[in-house]
Amino acid sequence: MATIEDLVRTCVLELFAVPGDVNRLPVRPLWLSQDLIAFVDGTLVYDTEEVAGRTAYEHLEQFFVDFRCDERLYTTDLHRMRPTIRGVWSMHPPMLRVYGWVPHPHSVVAVCAQFEKATKNDRNLNDKCRNSVLNFIKQHEVTEIFYGDVRDAFPKAT
Repeated sequence: MATIEDLVRTCVLELFAVPGDVNRLPVRPLWLSQDLIAFVDGTLVYDTEEVAGRTAYEHLEQFFVDFRCDERLYTTDLHRMRPTIRGVWSMHPPMLRVYGWVPHPHSVVAVCAQFEKATKNDRNLNDKCRNSVLNFIKQHEVTEIFYGDVRDAFPKAT
């Protein structure tokens, strides 16, 4: 049985660090798996395709910064995957799909990612990514999983 803290201590997860040039303080945690970090470092940084003047890497970094730092969270880019009883979520930054789970309200663990085009070309890819998240949870015997809809997982700050 492992907690998020255990996974961070053993370097299985890493807290997304807000870049130094961002003048905002984090208000919620976002942890990244080593597989996701490897995808970002090994694939996204070399992808030169742009949408709205930004690469997928730049969109992802901005999305993660906004998730961590914005007081008001726009949940239109966060979706529970079906079957919803499994607790897997997807995040939708431009050009990408990021898969993970909510360990407790106002937090996300991101496990893997794929290009949006790939998920549209291969209809089974979303299922494979959902299963990757479930396998990650099972492999590491994670005990912190929040099962609820978007209003419960990301309630408005009071």
